Amino acid sequence: MPSTGRFFDVQLRTDEEWAAAGYPAKTFYAVDYHGGICNETEPDSSIATVWVHADAYSRMSNERLGDEIQKILAVEVIVQILQESIEEWKDRETAEPRSPLATLLRKINPDTPISIADLRSLVEGPRRNTLRPLLHDDIGLVRAFS
Repeated sequence: MPSTGRFFDVQLRTDEEWAAAGYPAKTFYAVDYHGGICNETEPDSSIATVWVHADAYSRMSNERLGDEIQKILAVEVIVQILQESIEEWKDRETAEPRSPLATLLRKINPDTPISIADLRSLVEGPRRNTLRPLLHDDIGLVRAFS
């Protein structure tokens, strides 16, 4: 963090910038999904901007649990982007091989990528309560606390 390009940009905001954007001053993060999860992205483009409070970022980069908090934040961002983009991909049968969507399908289960139908059930279907745990497992969140 902060970054630009591939999949999503991470940018920082101060109290004043949060307030100017219409949020409470101490907002931790917000996601602006731009679209394009199903399309191949250019190296310098992104599908979303993730705004993180500058004070929180400063503490995350300096404290022992900062990496783990960043992992939790990453999971929340991915879940939000999937929820906001579902209309773009829910009726597809396959994903463009080099799209952010295809990358995510491979990442959730590296041995056997999940299908779009499986992902749809994780986002809005009967298995929707297991999306976060799957992502937590993927990034090794519990192991990071050990």
